[in-house]
Amino acid sequence: MTIVAACHFKDGTVVVADSRVTWQSTHNQQHQDSLQKIVSLGPTTFISYAGSVDAAEVIIRQLRGRMSKRPKLKFLKKLSTEIPRIAKHYFSLHKYSPLSLILGGVNKSGNPEIWWYESPNFICNQLKDRFKIIGSGKPISPYLEANYSRFASNEFPDLKSRADIVRTGIESELNRIGITTVGGMLQEIIIDSQDISPMSYGFLDLNPKGKPRGKSMKMRVGQWIQEDLTDNSKIPLVEPANLNTNPINFRFQDYSPLKEVEVPEWYLSYFVLCGKASIEVGTITLEGVVTQMGFPEYPSTLRIWVAVGFWGPAGKRQLEFYFVTDTEQVKVYEETIQIEHIFEEVDFSDKIEFTIVRPGKAFLECKIDGNTIGRKALYFGQGKKNTARTENNGANPLITAQENLVESHRSCFDPLIESTNGAILEYFSICDKCIAKGMYLRFENQMKVLFYKSYPLRFRLFLATAFRMSKGEHDIQVDMVNAATRESSILAKAKAVASSSCIVTPVHGDLITTIPSSGIYFININVDGQLVGSALLPAEAEKPVWTYSLNPEDVESVKSGELIILPKRAINESKSLSLNQK
Repeated sequence: MTIVAACHFKDGTVVVADSRVTWQSTHNQQHQDSLQKIVSLGPTTFISYAGSVDAAEVIIRQLRGRMSKRPKLKFLKKLSTEIPRIAKHYFSLHKYSPLSLILGGVNKSGNPEIWWYESPNFICNQLKDRFKIIGSGKPISPYLEANYSRFASNEFPDLKSRADIVRTGIESELNRIGITTVGGMLQEIIIDSQDISPMSYGFLDLNPKGKPRGKSMKMRVGQWIQEDLTDNSKIPLVEPANLNTNPINFRFQDYSPLKEVEVPEWYLSYFVLCGKASIEVGTITLEGVVTQMGFPEYPSTLRIWVAVGFWGPAGKRQLEFYFVTDTEQVKVYEETIQIEHIFEEVDFSDKIEFTIVRPGKAFLECKIDGNTIGRKALYFGQGKKNTARTENNGANPLITAQENLVESHRSCFDPLIESTNGAILEYFSICDKCIAKGMYLRFENQMKVLFYKSYPLRFRLFLATAFRMSKGEHDIQVDMVNAATRESSILAKAKAVASSSCIVTPVHGDLITTIPSSGIYFININVDGQLVGSALLPAEAEKPVWTYSLNPEDVESVKSGELIILPKRAINESKSLSLNQK
């Protein structure tokens, strides 16, 4: 058995099928994920099936033979009425096991049409609205019933976006239910007024700490091909006539309930307190950056800008900031944010307010869904009264950090760092230039995606990083890791000396690196052998696989051999492709 689902919308039809054939013996089942179940009968006609592979093979062969001899059968309506007679005859003759069929395509008027049939009588039923599911995947019907209206709404502007949400929804529901006879990557086509188009898609686990996991499904010269991106192995799908009759137990992709839920990981790009944050396309400017402050009296209330950047799993997330001292932990800010895509860096800035009861060290922590992604070390000392007008409008003014405050802070320690002997990231940017001077910090021309005609690509980048580490010398290593295969190469090594676990140690430098092939790469920062920070660097060709399509003039530039770099927060990006990353 299998699953084939056809969803009919106002602008066309989406058809999805799995790739598993199940061999049933007396004692067990064997599963083979290599069967093509959406089969072409012509340029604008297809047939799909669920159930007996032998019966499907005979019916497909008979239909193709008769279509070649009788031109009228190339008309969809005429072909739909031919199937019951052929299927019923051969089904009763050979006593096949149950079979269901879905026939579809574009009629002579340019309209998508779908019919479905079920053994033993194969009565012709036309699908005029909503959806039809055949095979052992029918338990997902309640899911499609509950979500069909949303899929058909203007929330999804075109048929491709509907196809994406139908497929990902079916995958999610299959994972929740768990049906052993459904497996392999999903074959998917869309039928509109023009023609039948196969949909290519894939997923890639973008957690640097996770296991390598990435797969894709593509149509090449009329044949579906599954690819395991972790080892570049390719598994083509075959039609029923070419299926090896000797059972082979090969499971490329299972849909089963998750036994263990992985803890989501987010990765910090920067975390600062400042007087002003300017976030633009490709560039971030942070002015009045402070970690040590003085007030003339305590308790005192501080109202200041916080700017934080990070990337990680998509969805609605809870962003929180906590003010932490030796005696208390107080939530000072909370907001629900929406992360659209895992490879998009989130930039957040707003004013926060908290009260400092007494002088001394403190920490500001940034959490997402309860997971700490950033921890700033702060110090509050005794300051002089400032009579100048400030943004605080009457609150105790913020005093510019003085040397004695820095030295007082240097004598403190972060118990979290000291107890783990680890390091905490302050900022990490892949850019063209970084200016870090006093209370001024600026990242220029931050890189989001590279586009190049042919790899390997050798180019220059600037890495701006800063950490808090325990006092002493530390080993810094920068690695470039292919997200699919996890093949790793060392970009740079350096030594850094920290004067205190509460004082930030910047490590900046130019790098010349070679990207061996297109794909998505992690740029990982390790301190003393421990992963401290990670950034994404996608490398695409003129036809992008994972990120963004280019403007036509940029496509021509890439084809001519020019390197195009899409900056972070670019406003001219077009629609995104293959957004199925885990």
